[in-house]
Amino acid sequence: MAVGLLLETQKTNVAGNALYQATGFELEAGSNFYEWPNPQYNIPGL
Repeated sequence: MAVGLLLETQKTNVAGNALYQATGFELEAGSNFYEWPNPQYNIPGL
């Protein structure tokens, strides 16, 4: 069971950055990490 997923890419990776945002990943701009919280496992505090 996956609670969520984290991805990281270079800020210069235009294709990757566009793909992650288009598929529902949320950007943490300071580190260029993308987070996808799995809505099936909505656990408060995570």
